[in-house]
Amino acid sequence: MLFPLWFFGGSQFNWQTLKEISPVLAYINLANPLTYAFEAIKGAALDGNNFLPFWLCIGVMLLCSGLFLFIANRKMQRRLDYL
Repeated sequence: MLFPLWFFGGSQFNWQTLKEISPVLAYINLANPLTYAFEAIKGAALDGNNFLPFWLCIGVMLLCSGLFLFIANRKMQRRLDYL
């Protein structure tokens, strides 16, 4: 499960390149949280004009982290049955 997220997350290409090749696949790829992580790293280290905006990537990663934390907490509560 991790390999497709990593491979399609933009570790080898940026989002703009994917959009030029296939716009539909590029917009579907925005559902992958690793896309934002790789775009933020590349945007901070390289020229930021060809990548997604840095602060947008940070915001989406914070939102995804909060959502995943909430889901994990609910699953842990059900599994341990401590409420």
